[in-house]
Amino acid sequence: MATITKQTSPYTHIRVYSVAAEVGTATAGASTTLTDTGQSWTTNDLAGDYVWIHTGTGAGQSRRIASNTATVITFSVAWTVTPDNTSQYIISIPLADIQAADTAG
Repeated sequence: MATITKQTSPYTHIRVYSVAAEVGTATAGASTTLTDTGQSWTTNDLAGDYVWIHTGTGAGQSRRIASNTATVITFSVAWTVTPDNTSQYIISIPLADIQAADTAG
């Protein structure tokens, strides 16, 4: 079940209200990607959502997802600190997107 979370980024000083859709631990990372070989995401299903690294290498960073494959998430903005296999992440859906979908129904 999804829960609403409040995240405060020390890098942007903006509070973001979102719904946590998924959590995991990266198996690798590169300048504009995060890999989790334990996943089987639907291609581009995560585009527009956000990844927030909450623990491990790169903690405190967040990026909007540009695209994804079954195991790799790609971002249009490079990480400041590249995530690695210690990076635990949360994928979240912006609350504004959820509210828009709710009113469109």
